Amino acid sequence: SSSTPQVSIPAPNLESNCAMEISNPLPEAAISTTSNELMTTPSKSQTQAAVAGDNPGMVTPEKSKSENIVTPADAAEREAGQTLYFAILKAAFTRLGLYVPGSTELLEARKQLLAYHHASRIFQCRKEIIAVLRGTPMETVPPMFRPEYAAALEDIKAQVNPDAIREKLLFGHPEAVRDFAPKFIPESVKKATVLLRENPSCETDDVKVAGAPTFRSFFRFKTGGKNPMQQIDECALGFVQAVNSFKPWAFLVMSPILAEPSQLESYLQNEKIDIQQLQMMFSNMLPKVVKEDPDAWLAYWKSHSQFLGMGSSGAIKKAVAKAHLKAKPNRPAVSTAGEAPNKATAAAAAAA
Repeated sequence: SSSTPQVSIPAPNLESNCAMEISNPLPEAAISTTSNELMTTPSKSQTQAAVAGDNPGMVTPEKSKSENIVTPADAAEREAGQTLYFAILKAAFTRLGLYVPGSTELLEARKQLLAYHHASRIFQCRKEIIAVLRGTPMETVPPMFRPEYAAALEDIKAQVNPDAIREKLLFGHPEAVRDFAPKFIPESVKKATVLLRENPSCETDDVKVAGAPTFRSFFRFKTGGKNPMQQIDECALGFVQAVNSFKPWAFLVMSPILAEPSQLESYLQNEKIDIQQLQMMFSNMLPKVVKEDPDAWLAYWKSHSQFLGMGSSGAIKKAVAKAHLKAKPNRPAVSTAGEAPNKATAAAAAAA
């Protein structure tokens, strides 16, 4: 049996009955809009590990106190940029039909991955969006720039604060959803992974904020009081991993749907399709992803299983074991716990 600690999902805390608790928190971190690595303020041991090539994150030097000073003018600019960012998302999500019918605040639970897909695409189209907001015609329209995005920008024209139309202000804050491909995740999902600044909320959470919206106050899903991350994890619609170098913890969501959502969009044209039916429809999706490179997934599982949701961890173990059993008739079964296979499993592998 495995001795690796597992993540408990959900694990209620005092802040929310939809909260997702992850063990072993590390120091706070910041993220870069141009980098696919985690950046942490290092301790001496972290710096040594980075030099030795053992740290999957990017270590950056600690800033001086003078560099960390934020003036009231700076704070006002940041708030304006963040407010405009979420105004763009809201207008786009409304055009795309992601909200619960009759609501302008609650997103449909079954469309959760679509929300992250479109938010990450909007991030990728940030230069085009800046150009449109400034009244500069785009020379070429990228294929990922959906007509709904253009319509959304038209919808919010009257709300635009000219001082906020800067890429750093609009998209440089950590609340922005973005594609994120750290080195430690397997190659088969590097184009299908997003970074979420923290756990999204459900309708029973109290997420009122003063000032600009935040990721958690904006991404609210009608789940019947269930943790939205748990739905992705348990229903095998994606792999969920906590990123413990952020405080509160951030999350990586890995799913082929994030790269290509057309099949999900097709299914959702039927309003009666619910999350459990989607689970059945996509039951083979994640095993196929693991099957592409089971050795890489095994290595990933061994190094990060303590930060995976229970559903994600179990799905990876099962798919890796199945892939290795089928790979070679005379190959011993691989133990996902890092232990030598017993005689029974070796015999079963040889008979497969």
